[in-house]
Amino acid sequence: MKKMTRAITICFLLFVVIFFTVKAQVPKPVKWSFNVEQNGDEATLLLKATIDKTWHLYSQDIPDGGPIPTNFKFTPTDDYELEGKVTEPEAKIFHDPNFEMDLKFFEKEVVFRQKIKLKTTQAFSVKGTLEFMACDDKMCLPPNEIPFNFQIKANGEKGN
Repeated sequence: MKKMTRAITICFLLFVVIFFTVKAQVPKPVKWSFNVEQNGDEATLLLKATIDKTWHLYSQDIPDGGPIPTNFKFTPTDDYELEGKVTEPEAKIFHDPNFEMDLKFFEKEVVFRQKIKLKTTQAFSVKGTLEFMACDDKMCLPPNEIPFNFQIKANGEKGN
């Protein structure tokens, strides 16, 4: 019985070590930062992706059958309204061997922008989530969803 308990304990410890070793090796090639440009009763939300060398991030404009496009979901409140859609700079186009189609993507860095109209003079937050997928020339990571939270200053205070 002692040998059986010892074998189970060793197997469990081995599993834990392997699990954490594999989990620690999952790359995180895209880092996000968030800033606000505020001017009176308008603001522009800046969602900046910094992308590791050899990796790319897909555009919002991806055809069906391709990877998950980068997309943004804003939690609606009475404090603001979105003005148009999230904009992005001109993306590169290349033939992606992972999906066997021409796709739009970004390398190194990209800043997405969303304009909003402030509907209050009080400070408030704009919250939401963004979903994205990153690939290199050999593999793609599963889609990732992260939250964001912009602090909008009271009307009359200078933005950051």
